[in-house]
Amino acid sequence: MKRAIVVTMVLGIGLQWQASARQDPAAGEADALRISATTAASVEEWDARVELWTDTGELRRLRVTPDTLLPNRIHERLQQFHDGIPVFGAVVTRQLRGPETVSIFGTVHTSIDIATTPRLSADEARATVQALAGPAAALDGEPQLIVFPGGAEGYTLCYRATALATGDETTFLIDANTGGVVLRFSNVKQQAAAGRATGVLGDTKKISAAQTAGGFFADDRLRPPAVLTFDMRGDAARTVAVLEGRQTLATSDLAVDTDNDWTDGAAVDAHVYAGWTYDYLLKRFGRRGLDDRNLPIVSLVHPARREAFATLGRQLPTFFDNAGWFSARRMMVYGVGVPRGTASQDYNFMSGALDVVAHELTHGVTDFTSDLLYLNESGALNEAFSDIVGTGAEFFYQQAGTGPLRADYLLGEDIVTPGGIRSMQSPRAFGHPDHVRLRCCVGLIEELDRGGVHINSGIPNNAFYLAVEGGRHATSGLIVEGVGSASRDQIERVFYRAFAFMLSPLSNFLSARAATIQSARDLYGAGSRPERAITQAWDAVGVAPRRSVEVSFWPNPAASVTGCRPACWDFVASVLTPPSAYTISGFDALFYDSAGRLIGGQRFGGGSFVSLFERCGPPSTRIPADAEACALLRTSLGGRTSGAISFSFRGTLANGARLDVDSARLPLRSGSSLDQDAEPTGFSAPLVTRVR
Repeated sequence: MKRAIVVTMVLGIGLQWQASARQDPAAGEADALRISATTAASVEEWDARVELWTDTGELRRLRVTPDTLLPNRIHERLQQFHDGIPVFGAVVTRQLRGPETVSIFGTVHTSIDIATTPRLSADEARATVQALAGPAAALDGEPQLIVFPGGAEGYTLCYRATALATGDETTFLIDANTGGVVLRFSNVKQQAAAGRATGVLGDTKKISAAQTAGGFFADDRLRPPAVLTFDMRGDAARTVAVLEGRQTLATSDLAVDTDNDWTDGAAVDAHVYAGWTYDYLLKRFGRRGLDDRNLPIVSLVHPARREAFATLGRQLPTFFDNAGWFSARRMMVYGVGVPRGTASQDYNFMSGALDVVAHELTHGVTDFTSDLLYLNESGALNEAFSDIVGTGAEFFYQQAGTGPLRADYLLGEDIVTPGGIRSMQSPRAFGHPDHVRLRCCVGLIEELDRGGVHINSGIPNNAFYLAVEGGRHATSGLIVEGVGSASRDQIERVFYRAFAFMLSPLSNFLSARAATIQSARDLYGAGSRPERAITQAWDAVGVAPRRSVEVSFWPNPAASVTGCRPACWDFVASVLTPPSAYTISGFDALFYDSAGRLIGGQRFGGGSFVSLFERCGPPSTRIPADAEACALLRTSLGGRTSGAISFSFRGTLANGARLDVDSARLPLRSGSSLDQDAEPTGFSAPLVTRVR
């Protein structure tokens, strides 16, 4: 049970999440520079800096990739180093046309000043991770030193290590001097003889299999990479052992059929759709598989028995009502679904949907390209890119329409019924935002969906949809002139090229906007129809450079916490800056009853802002330019069951100009929120506190 402790002003409600969960490596560093250089002047300026840093060794080339969609273009990817140690997420991409630099994107840090000699040895870091992950966990390689942008001193020397345990891959950043956990997060991205085969939905298709004396095995030898589908035969323990690297797969583990007339729909669809995804990537983008070098595509089906969901479903969700790309093992796992009646929707075998298979395999593409960090906005972009490719593959192979085996802008609708799991056309139909001002839970890494990666993906997803189909945006009301469904391939190529070649691990929505606009300009020309459509689409979903300081809330409206007496509400408040830092001297919380009448207020100083708004970066009264400070807060209305709250912030911009910012009112409604274990708060008057 959660213990509620309320003290005046800023002491918190006692949800004991790790302090590490509040660190967002993509926001809040005072000297983090986000680069989106696309104009001649900005490219010239940043090109000179990149050359200087390359000469001094601060930037080192990771790889050079030829552009598969535009001749005579290459893309460099450069990693920042400090004293020979890589800086976490600090990557720069540079597009070149011959000797000429066309565009530069990425994140760099300009004033790192920490020692790089660790007090802990790599072996001690390994032991720490082993203790955290459990004795059965296997480490994927040796702990590596990195510089992490975050911590009390601005930067922290860390060991980075990944543990494989219980069907998961968890990356740990361990303070190399104290042994404390700085950050941890899961890496699992969830969700040849030709024979006749029947898929999960009863549809027939051709399957490429290899014939041996024992039958026909799911080994596709008609494509350049090996496409291998292994049948784990419902053995969850063995599947876990394979994913942890304690056991290896053998030919005898391959899915097999005796007469090449396949009836195991889960194996058929995983195998066939993997091949189709490879073909789509090659034909649409000129990409040779996940790593562009024909890496084998490995899929595991039947990782557990469906009837074991009641006992194993909570521990191993990817084995049942999900699918996942396991980065360290470079393999896919497709869940077996759940017994009918267990959930509000029916979950069939997860490999039975082409968009799901292509989605998950695209996480592999991301691993080998932008490597978007699977947290917060970069994680939402990671998810959106997979949704975009998954939807593109559907339209490439299937007729447009509604119903099973038809191409549309729903995700997973063929195997999660009714309705699927997400909509690119109407994200809000699934409770997902379609506009930045409705954005969810960035900064709540451990508490909620790693900072909203599957939720906030609705924003770039909707931008993609609008760039193709056009229309009036449901939230902003802005009209987008899309390129039309007949030219969908243009928008697919633009997004692929931007995500694969231009984005870097810590890219955010604004970076994606700039990169896709540049990609459209490169491919189709300045002022072209695709460029106009993409620009309008990002404008419609609210992804545009901020002109002033903004305040947003999530959820909006907020529902009361179940069991909280008197009524209380939990929500995330975010303060977002324009291209100027903003220093906060204090702020007020204002409370309203259900009729909109002011019933009270609470005044906070700058120190209270530091204590409360510590979720999206190092706590400080100064929010850097184009950055964010956010807080997970709880409020009451003195016994009332509905009303509203607003904030008024006092501060100054970087040029010294005073700026006071008033938020809109956040409606507080009676209902049921995500928190189901709240205890009485004792709030006798309107009050705001922090949720820890």
